[in-house]
Order: sequence, then structure tokens, then C-alpha cells
Amino acid sequence: PTNATARGNLGICLEQIGFIDLAIAEFKKVLALEPNNFVSLYNLGLAFSLKGDYSQASSYFERAMTKNQRDPQVAMAVLGLASCYEAKQQYEEARLMIDKVISLDAHNHYAYLAKARVYEALKEPGKAIECIRKAMQIAPNDNNCKAAMSELLIRSMPNTASLDRLTH
Repeated sequence: PTNATARGNLGICLEQIGFIDLAIAEFKKVLALEPNNFVSLYNLGLAFSLKGDYSQASSYFERAMTKNQRDPQVAMAVLGLASCYEAKQQYEEARLMIDKVISLDAHNHYAYLAKARVYEALKEPGKAIECIRKAMQIAPNDNNCKAAMSELLIRSMPNTASLDRLTH
């Protein structure tokens, strides 16, 4: 493709089917044409996250964040950066980024789901459950909310095999 939108869409398709390196190449071609293209900056952050290269991912998410901070798209870049901190077990930094999103948009259920993951990693399941409940109130039909609550409850249940051994 010769236009930036088509290249970006190709990159997204490649990323979705697992061709991360090819997707990165396409997103970089878009940036060569449009250096401040938010979607490509964000998608490069996402692609590098998928590769486990959180340093590169952070760099692209930070560049994407330089847009108008009140733009709803920017929230996704901030959450991307928070996920990089989370992956590097820098939970306080992740929580601060997530709180920034919530302060700009208290109805961003993705932010509450992200905050729940951080609280779970910090071994604070009660706070994690509250965050998921908030996300479910905001987006009651979102399957990600329902799945997050189910997974958290399953993980927080005592090991039933251990209980069986104690009772026999």
C-alpha cells in the first residue's frame, strides 16, 4: 500500500495474526510518512509489548501520549504505558498511570480493569474486586469485566486439593 492508512491497517492485520515483526515494519513505514500518527505510535507500543520489549513499547506509548492529554485516545496510550510498568513489576508507577486515566475519564472501564490487575499483583484481592465491580458498573455488558471477575475469584479460592487432604 502507498497510503498511510492502508499501511496502518495492514500492520494491524499482521499484528492480529501474529506477524509482529512484519506489523512493526508497517507501522514504522507509516511513521516515516506521518511522524506523529497516533495510531501507529500506539500500535508500535502494543507490538513491542507483545514481543516483551517493554523499553521500546514504553518509548512509543510515551510518544503517543504527547497528543492532547484530554483526547480519549491518549488514555489508551497511558494504559499501554501502565501495562509496561506492570509487566516490569513496577506496580506503583503502573497505578499512578492508571489513576491519571481515571482522573481524566472516570468512566474508562479499561482503567479499572488494569487497576484490578495491579492490586491483584500487590496481593490486595479486596481492592482488585472493587475495581472490577466499578468496571462492571460502567460497562455491564463487557465480557472482559465478567471474565476478570471470574478469573480473580477462581484464583483467590483456596486450593481444593489441599483441603481434601486435610479432611481425609
